[in-house]
Amino acid sequence: MTDIVLSDKDKALERLSERERIAYNDWQENKNKPPLAPSLSAKLYNLFLNGYDCHEIVRLNEGLYSLGMVLEARVRDGWDQRRHDYLESLFSSVEDKAKQTQAESVMFLTDLMAATHKHYGDKLKKYIQSGDINDLGDMRLDSPGAYKKVVEMFLKLTGQDGGGQAPAPPGMHVVSQNTIIQQTPAKEMGPDPNDAKAMLRFLNASDEEKK
Repeated sequence: MTDIVLSDKDKALERLSERERIAYNDWQENKNKPPLAPSLSAKLYNLFLNGYDCHEIVRLNEGLYSLGMVLEARVRDGWDQRRHDYLESLFSSVEDKAKQTQAESVMFLTDLMAATHKHYGDKLKKYIQSGDINDLGDMRLDSPGAYKKVVEMFLKLTGQDGGGQAPAPPGMHVVSQNTIIQQTPAKEMGPDPNDAKAMLRFLNASDEEKK
């Protein structure tokens, strides 16, 4: 069995509704006016491209053209296929541009983070070496609040901010997902400084709870 290959005109006719097909056939049988000129068809196509159907195009032109005349121009000049090709190209371009913008944004942020790491990383290293507060420049970590923010950032970057359970460090025991108790002697104050999650709980706790 051979496949039936439809012409462009047949494909365009298939896109018409039943009412439109009747109006188109009536105009073909009773051509009391010449078809629309290509230049006029192009102008009306702009309305079609922007979502107006042929009935609305006829109404907007206050009866200057019959529905059959507009439908004939639509079929003859392939309005449906042209709109389909235009939208397909438009969406493809938008998608490609969005991907490009996203990739460029990632590259920019990566470079910005790398520059920030170098700028502040060198200051931190100098301070660790010298102990001179002036080596930190505009970077300050001299308050519990600032330290707390650093811990919170660390938890987010390492996935320990509630998204999963981090393994308990030495000397600690996991009771539940959000509870870690210390197994070291009671005289030792505060959590293990190497456990950021426990440290954040310690910073949020009241003075009574820290005792």
